[in-house]
Amino acid sequence: MAISLAPWRRAVQETGGGSLAVTLPKGWADAQGVRKGSYMLIVANEDGSLRLLPERGEMKKEASCAIISNSPNLVRDVLGGYLLGFDVLRLESPEPFPAKTVAEVRRAVRRLSGAEIVEELPRRIEIQVLLDPEVVAPEKVLRREGTLVESMVADASASLLAGDVRLAGSTVERDEEVDRQYFILVRMVRSAIRDPEITRRMGINPLRLLDMRLVARFLESSGDEAAAIASLAGEVGGLSEGMRDMLASLGNHALDLVRKSAESFLSMDPSAASQIFAIFQETRDIARAIESSPEAGNSTSGAAVSKAVPRFERIAENSMDIAELAPSILSKAPATLK
Repeated sequence: MAISLAPWRRAVQETGGGSLAVTLPKGWADAQGVRKGSYMLIVANEDGSLRLLPERGEMKKEASCAIISNSPNLVRDVLGGYLLGFDVLRLESPEPFPAKTVAEVRRAVRRLSGAEIVEELPRRIEIQVLLDPEVVAPEKVLRREGTLVESMVADASASLLAGDVRLAGSTVERDEEVDRQYFILVRMVRSAIRDPEITRRMGINPLRLLDMRLVARFLESSGDEAAAIASLAGEVGGLSEGMRDMLASLGNHALDLVRKSAESFLSMDPSAASQIFAIFQETRDIARAIESSPEAGNSTSGAAVSKAVPRFERIAENSMDIAELAPSILSKAPATLK
């Protein structure tokens, strides 16, 4: 049953003894399993609003199952079911699954933390997800993802300048682990949306959890950019010392932004604001200096540099987006950068 996301409007009624009451929307009550005689928890928020939660007591949570029919988008549908918070993903096909499809499903499941194939038959594959959103702390997931992206940016820059293909390969491989952390956080957020009581038990503000999901997305994007930069290793050679110094400085600035923006969001520390915005401005200046250099684009190495610079810039922009999610930091942003 689809539940409207628009606010419901209800008239306040007065009951015996002077108490006030409002009715619950039928569609919402049905979806939450609220019946006559059910108990509701009313939580007062800091902003003066109230949060209404069904009291589920010690009721055993039923495993949610998604039935996924075989199609050309099967792997994508598996990921979608995982991110939506389903506990069981049952893949079904009227004909035996091709060996190639089974192999693709296995690879996809390996990317999903807590997921494993528990049954594999010719026409049915069952995937079980043993990841409890209340056990994994979202801050730890986000910090782990940030640490991975930091290492990717650092090694992408180093491999680009040194032409170290082996280090570049290691950097690209780490992108899969970044995706795993991102998927975990998205699943946690969507599970909390489906069951608001999860955020209550986790002791985290729902808006903060949504912001974490955005930060995780920006970090995941920066990981992709770092992997793309690393893939250019071996194409940059014969550059002047000045150009190499500018590239190294660009990489260091991007790394500094990733580290400081993630930490500022997690700690909600406004003292890092001015430094973050200053580094971002310097990063843009370095990028412009490289792009305007006659050396950029005039050779195979120059072409590789021209491909790498915009990716460093996108990492810097992602970091700014992360920093701006902290209201205390955004309020201190220079007017020209808002």
